[in-house]
Amino acid sequence: WYNYTESRLNVCHIESESEVVSVPYSIEGFKISLLNPTYVSPNVREIYVGDNIESFADIASGYIVGLKAYAPGLEYVHVDPNNKVFKSHEGVVYSKENNMIVVIPSAMKIFKMLPLEKIEKGLIDHAEAIEEIHIAEGTKSIEAYAVSDCPNLKVAYIPQSTEVSSAAFYNVNKSFQIVRY
Repeated sequence: WYNYTESRLNVCHIESESEVVSVPYSIEGFKISLLNPTYVSPNVREIYVGDNIESFADIASGYIVGLKAYAPGLEYVHVDPNNKVFKSHEGVVYSKENNMIVVIPSAMKIFKMLPLEKIEKGLIDHAEAIEEIHIAEGTKSIEAYAVSDCPNLKVAYIPQSTEVSSAAFYNVNKSFQIVRY
């Protein structure tokens, strides 16, 4: 199902019996440029996105809500390499401009990050399904409260060279541990 939001054609409802869904380029000749659904079937595990998607956010608020809040079974998002705005790595959507995380699928259990110079406060929050985070070599520092409210997070694999604030991981699983490599 589709709607117009701020003059963009949006995929607002994804209902499918399939575990894998591809977002179409257009519908009846109109280009789809927004993916911010208010419903995604719980059985959908993977979504493929073309080079047409320019935003995952609610245009009015700027918040990315749809795939985070309304896709309970989503584990991977794959972005066409020709997309000018976004890219994906290991199922996570990043901005092509600065490698910032745009969408972490709501049911992803193992999160393998691209290298970021600094993981700032609030970058990974309320990612309730994540059990493991793998910080990439080349990441220089992890700030206080960079990862918060991830109750199932049990382990973070972090390079020896990465500085880690003592409060970098907040409100995670009680058995949480950092493994240096």
